[in-house]
Parts: sequence; structure tokens; C-alpha cells
Amino acid sequence: MHSIRYIQKIRKRGPFGLPYTALVVRTAHVDEKHWQRLRHRPFSLNDLLIY
Repeated sequence: MHSIRYIQKIRKRGPFGLPYTALVVRTAHVDEKHWQRLRHRPFSLNDLLIY
């Protein structure tokens, strides 16, 4: 089991209803087969959910 860390933008509302974007670090756990497919290249969340 391998872990891939990626950054996701999340839109939030602050005090007084002002919108802002927060960057959140997420972790995806993938098996060996998918690790070989996803490593060393940019990927999207759709790539993680495809299999």
C-alpha cells in the first residue's frame, strides 16, 4: 500500500461572509498496480477514482 499526497483547493467563507480559498493536503492510498500508473506525473482526482 502506497500513499500519495496532493493539494486540493477548498472554497470557504470567512468572517462577515467573505469567500476565500484554503489549500488542504489530502492523502490517497493506492495499491502497487495503481502506484506504478500514477507515480512521477501529475494526476487528477478522476484518475484516482477511475479504478
